[in-house]
Amino acid sequence: MGRLVTVIIPTYNSEKYIRECLESVFSQGYKNIEVIVVDDGSTDDTGQIVKDYHSCRYYKKENGGPASARNFGIQMAKGECIAFLDADDVWFNGKLAAQVAEIEKEGHSGLVYSFSGNFMDDPSEVHDNDDFPCNVSHEGNVFKKLYWHNFIRTSTVLVKKECFDRCGIFNEEADFFAVEDYDMWLRIAKEYKVACVPEVMVGYRSHREGISKHIDRSYKNEKNILLAASARWPFLQQETGSTFKKRLSKLYFDWGADYLEIYEMQKSRQLLWRSVCNDFTNLKGILYLIKSIIPPGIFEKMRKIKRES
Repeated sequence: MGRLVTVIIPTYNSEKYIRECLESVFSQGYKNIEVIVVDDGSTDDTGQIVKDYHSCRYYKKENGGPASARNFGIQMAKGECIAFLDADDVWFNGKLAAQVAEIEKEGHSGLVYSFSGNFMDDPSEVHDNDDFPCNVSHEGNVFKKLYWHNFIRTSTVLVKKECFDRCGIFNEEADFFAVEDYDMWLRIAKEYKVACVPEVMVGYRSHREGISKHIDRSYKNEKNILLAASARWPFLQQETGSTFKKRLSKLYFDWGADYLEIYEMQKSRQLLWRSVCNDFTNLKGILYLIKSIIPPGIFEKMRKIKRES
């Protein structure tokens, strides 16, 4: 029958998506599951839809953010393993079975992730990720690679429950909001091996809201995670082979590149300048800094010509 897997779905005002999400769970070939939906204070009809699924355990709590909802689910979980799925994402058939088989192999992996693809409205129309450095297969002791960039999406994860006993739970502080999963995977990867199922097993919903809506918050909080990591692990530089300034340079580069993507040249230029100042050997940062000086209209025409060629 296999291990009992607890599926934790945090949700907030997800009436548009929650049914599709739940259907993707119950259509899995792997059936030894319990499904916990943690409603983080929804004000729409999310709860009524979930209650149509009698095999779900549904809990409603005051709004506290996704980390709070996941932690609540962890406390309620009975399974040996825990899988996370955001309420607007979907799993594809075979996801759980492949990951349970992987985590049961010898080698003591604490966490298994898979690849994911983006979609807007129809999960059957998945395309490659263009906004997240994932879909790379890293296995074993991945802490060094994970410190350099987060390649694990939450909805792709299956993790042994014992990992939370040993490494703690998601950080609910506001300074970690939206990137608390990255902090969690770093802590687990420091103590456990990680495995990967290198197939697109998850559909990640790309919303049409403005791209720039949460750019600053995400990167500021990622910086907080890096500062916390430096304080937590005094020998971080030796373990990762990267100085803090080089890692900070990469963060500012990614941040500035995101603003360059939406033609906000002044913000992009400021951030790319910080990237170069933290690492003068960052040639890509220098190249992008030069790009950020080009007027937006000309820059857009250059990109169009490049795409067409």
